[in-house]
Amino acid sequence: MQVEKTKPPVVDEILNQLSEDYGLSMERPGIHCTETIYCLRKAFWNKTDPIKASPQETLYFLFGLGLQDALIKSCPSQPIIVDGIWMSPDYYKDDVLAELKTTMIGQKRLDAYDFPEGWVKQLMCYCYGYKVNRAVLIVVTLIRRELFTYVLSFTDEELCLNWSWILGRAFTLRTSLDSNLVPDEQGSDWECNSCRYRLRCSLLNIKEVRGEK
Repeated sequence: MQVEKTKPPVVDEILNQLSEDYGLSMERPGIHCTETIYCLRKAFWNKTDPIKASPQETLYFLFGLGLQDALIKSCPSQPIIVDGIWMSPDYYKDDVLAELKTTMIGQKRLDAYDFPEGWVKQLMCYCYGYKVNRAVLIVVTLIRRELFTYVLSFTDEELCLNWSWILGRAFTLRTSLDSNLVPDEQGSDWECNSCRYRLRCSLLNIKEVRGEK
């Protein structure tokens, strides 16, 4: 047997077809709540001057979407718009809201309820929009391939405060899009480390320091 470690063109064709099937190359209409939660610069460039996702990023999204498709395809939610913000949780039926996440986070952190801030903000956003106070968080860990579930409950005050924050971020993003000016707000370090716009963002920061436009 002869083996050659190489990547023939058909591999890219398959990945591109999967990306099209799951809509990874399609720009979502309007502003989605998740775009307000994470780096506004990335959201801006995704809409105005996108860079194609890396194969690693594509695989990460495909894994999550494929798993979501297999586990909860039977009851997908219908997207709704609240105050101009789009939201589309993975599951919503009979006032039960659920979101599926795949992660490299381990069980110890999860069982300490130390969830990523973005997950919590996203769930609160969906709860506000669908007028419920609880959401089911389904987490599939990639390292040990285990499934964990948690029910998060929020007060009305928590939901309203989070929604005000979401609206503020959405206003900033809309203003940037309307003026075609890159937002000042940048993402967290963990977002920057693997971001496809990292070089572009770094060059922009250098120009800003030099006072260039």
